[in-house]
Amino acid sequence: MYRIKYKSKKRDKLMTISMYIIVNRGLKMSKGKLCSQIVHGIIPMIEKLSKDRNSEYLLWKNSGEKVVIVGGNEYEMINLLERYESGKDYFCYDVIDEGRTEIRKNSMTVLVFNPSAHIPSEISGLKLY
Repeated sequence: MYRIKYKSKKRDKLMTISMYIIVNRGLKMSKGKLCSQIVHGIIPMIEKLSKDRNSEYLLWKNSGEKVVIVGGNEYEMINLLERYESGKDYFCYDVIDEGRTEIRKNSMTVLVFNPSAHIPSEISGLKLY
């Protein structure tokens, strides 16, 4: 993994830019289903960040593209979606399943957050999936 060095007035810091993805633990998705749901979330996120020429996205893209997948329950995911869905600097996309295969229709399967060096503790504190 590569690290990006940020200069600050106080001191130099090494910070890692990461994209966090939260998986709904309560749905018990198969590996294939989970992979497809993650891709459904990553594609629109990358398209938006690329179009906007987001600076942290460009740094993330050139520094190893670290992705962290954590698990959460539906209640946590809804609260995070409400808080960050319309954020300017830190935001997320939700993936809602259509219910054609394994899980019930309109289930929130994953939340995908934009790459950032400043991950809120309520997200980084979730357990790895």
